[in-house]
Amino acid sequence: MDRKGFIDFNTRLSPENSGKADSYARAIMILDEVLPYQNVIDLQGRSLYELSDVTAIDDVLRLVNEEVKKMKNQQQNIFDDYGKPNQRSYPLKSFCSAALRSLKKYAEYEQEVVVADRIVAQETNTQTISKKLIAYFDITKEGEDQLSIAKMEKGSGLLPSHDTCQLWRSLCPDWN
Repeated sequence: MDRKGFIDFNTRLSPENSGKADSYARAIMILDEVLPYQNVIDLQGRSLYELSDVTAIDDVLRLVNEEVKKMKNQQQNIFDDYGKPNQRSYPLKSFCSAALRSLKKYAEYEQEVVVADRIVAQETNTQTISKKLIAYFDITKEGEDQLSIAKMEKGSGLLPSHDTCQLWRSLCPDWN
């Protein structure tokens, strides 16, 4: 996982020109700046983008929500103590929490991409690859949420195009 992938993931799931992806990336940057000063979760000097364990991301989300609650109650918190004064709006307006929830979805998505890449790498028969990818990404089912749509798009991108299938059929009449 990385910042660019996170921004691309959120751009794909956001309305055009919404700025949501960049705002979420900014929120993660703010968290990366203040989280080293807390002593509840040991990130071992890593950026949040380096966390692929969704449980760890949930732990950070809980901590951030607790710190935001402290901030709203004017108690000592990591944002006031270690953040920059102009960064208060991001946690107060729940951008940090929303960014962490999106980071969790991105981590889940990236894990599924790894599985899809394994399917492609393990098989040589294109028909078997297609069937396995269709089954894994559930491409035949219409997704109701944005994550399902992103999974379908990724899965569809791994499948051969209509023109490629036509070419295969012309070269290999037994291919279906």
